Amino acid sequence: MFGNIYSKSALQSSAVIRELSQAIFIERLLPVIDSAARDGTPLNMLDYSSAVYSDFITAFVFGLQSGSNFVQDKQSRDRWLAIKRLMLTPFWTLGFPPSVSSFLKKLGINLENPQMNSAMEEMNDMYLNMLQTAETLSDSSRMSREENQDGKWTEPVVYRQLLNQLRSSGGKPLPYPPPESQLRLTIASELMDHLMAGTDTSAATLAYLMQELSQRPGLQHSLREELLSLSPPILYPATAPDDDDSTPREALPSPRAVDTLPLLDAILLETLRLHTPVAGSLPRVTPSSDPRSPITVLGYPNIPPGICVSAQAYSLHRNPEVFPDPERWKPERWLETGREKRGEMMGWLWPFGSGADMCIGNHLAMLST
Repeated sequence: MFGNIYSKSALQSSAVIRELSQAIFIERLLPVIDSAARDGTPLNMLDYSSAVYSDFITAFVFGLQSGSNFVQDKQSRDRWLAIKRLMLTPFWTLGFPPSVSSFLKKLGINLENPQMNSAMEEMNDMYLNMLQTAETLSDSSRMSREENQDGKWTEPVVYRQLLNQLRSSGGKPLPYPPPESQLRLTIASELMDHLMAGTDTSAATLAYLMQELSQRPGLQHSLREELLSLSPPILYPATAPDDDDSTPREALPSPRAVDTLPLLDAILLETLRLHTPVAGSLPRVTPSSDPRSPITVLGYPNIPPGICVSAQAYSLHRNPEVFPDPERWKPERWLETGREKRGEMMGWLWPFGSGADMCIGNHLAMLST
């Protein structure tokens, strides 16, 4: 349903991605960083990274006109961050059978924050309001770029894609279309998965990347030089204060050009390796209907059906035979290696999973970071 809009080629050629990058990263985030740098004021970049990716993902899903603006709206950002913290659940509890959690609750042992349910309801209401705004603008006014005077309008890419897919099958109307009320809840549930999955993961990656770069001025200089080699170069502000040229300039280079930068690529890959945003186990159960049962998984033979098998990126990324000195953040490991060795490293890099259940937003995560 979503493969075409999340594909690398679609994202790299997307006018919406360019507009969102300009509006959120250039017009919202960079002024905040610039002001803090001039005043010598520290910034909590994890909070701002979360705000940036909420703004970006909600805009990609619902349109810029319907998404959040947590980067600029401090009051809304602080409340949203407080809600998110109330919703935190220990990762290891996710693998518990429901019966175990229920039994522990009867004993007075809560694995979840008691305020988690109310926080989740508040978060749901926030996203439902965004959905309602997207529905209103899409169905009633059919707002176009020309009709919106402030220019802050973009296509609600994911919302439109899901709506079209649910209302048709292969271009033909469904024989038994769901009621509109059920359709709306289905849309809200699906889109919330996109929003939750795409925010904290990329936010953590960006925050770790900036933390690592902050300790290496020389690497910052090299990365800046590489970015200045783009056409047009990424500059802030885009023009000097005394620039008399009033001709509009393209502020950002193409995503394809950014994708070819070797140092930037190495920095991002190394950050994903050492600071994987989802580093816990990804459990799977061996199938009972597999004709090969018992099966062999990664050299472990005779695994019977119904057995939980899991792996975790944290461990894979710290294999010293593949990544020497694995606990060190070393972007140069991706540059100072041959083609065969790099291929082996990529084979062990697992920040997005792999196979049929691989993260569908992996290309968007790489592009936006």
